Amino acid sequence: MTEYSYPLLHNRTYKNLRHEIARAGRKSAPRDLPILELLGKVAWFYAGEVVGRVGLNSKLGFTEGLALVAGLADESWIKAAAPSVDLSLYGSFAYYGPMAAGQYEGVLDELRRDPNSRRAVIVLAGSNDLTSTGLPCTLALQFFIRNGDLYTLAHMRSSDSVLGVPYDVMQFGMLALCVARVLRVRAFAVGLSMGSSHTYIGARSEDLHSFPESKYFGLMDSVPTDWPGVVGWAKGNLDQQAGWLPSRLPDGVVMLRGPGGRHL
Repeated sequence: MTEYSYPLLHNRTYKNLRHEIARAGRKSAPRDLPILELLGKVAWFYAGEVVGRVGLNSKLGFTEGLALVAGLADESWIKAAAPSVDLSLYGSFAYYGPMAAGQYEGVLDELRRDPNSRRAVIVLAGSNDLTSTGLPCTLALQFFIRNGDLYTLAHMRSSDSVLGVPYDVMQFGMLALCVARVLRVRAFAVGLSMGSSHTYIGARSEDLHSFPESKYFGLMDSVPTDWPGVVGWAKGNLDQQAGWLPSRLPDGVVMLRGPGGRHL
């Protein structure tokens, strides 16, 4: 049997995605907003990757990731991390934490029972959402363990490549690192399976030739290895947000030399 080797990862995934949309995207205008769009696109990133996008607010990415893990939502956390953010973009459909809360233990139990399971799924969109304007962009999160590595796949109906992807990679990466820590496996990859992967035409965007190198973060040994402890750790960071937002990382988070590499 050949070794499991999919997906092949590199640090140019985000740059390549943006270039592919610009080169091959088709024009559309959902809600009368013109976009360039790819349908059915899947992109894989390293777990813990901070993609190279000019102007990325990593503090916001960490905040969203911690809130997802904690299963909580609070506008004040978003405002503290990004004072100029338009909170109208953060309706109830944009806070994944409360949607996921209560489902984590079931996913962990499923993967402990059968590490090869395909049933470790967190559902974010309820049936009532289908007829409302509050349908979340991410419909479900699925977890796989293959050859001792954790793969986290987000099933998304819609993904803004400029304002969405960089933060989704961070927040789902944070969740992947926490799940892997509890299961004592390696968090390897975060995938975005995007129904519509798009860029808004005319939206502020960096030069397509200017993409900084990706950076990477991991968790320190001080982070608990049981799920209730992890949730408490995430909530504690959010409660003490003012202490690390100005210039430091959340407690227990460290930047790495490369994906899964040594501390800087």
